[in-house]
Amino acid sequence: MPSVERERELDSPVEEVWDAIVDDERLGEWFGADELALDVEPGGIGRFVFGDELRFARVDEVEEHTRLGLTWWPAAGDGAASRVTIELSPAPGRGTRIRVVETRLSVARPLAMAA
Repeated sequence: MPSVERERELDSPVEEVWDAIVDDERLGEWFGADELALDVEPGGIGRFVFGDELRFARVDEVEEHTRLGLTWWPAAGDGAASRVTIELSPAPGRGTRIRVVETRLSVARPLAMAA
């Protein structure tokens, strides 16, 4: 299945980067969302608003300070679901290596999602 992968190093420690990832406002800024609400725990649900586009999400895994995995899809049902994984690891010095992988899953929405 097609994937997009990005990796970069940040000058902040892992704990600070993690705090930004689990904060709705800061994660929303990073994703470029107008609005974001995400319950960061396994099975948690979320909403991402990008202008006129609404996406729902389900949190699949949380490893504090290390990994956040979620599945998201367009609310309108006219696009593919994707698995998004954000991984953090220490970089040289006090920095953090952040790796984001988005893998297209299918055109079907995940089951058990309450809209």
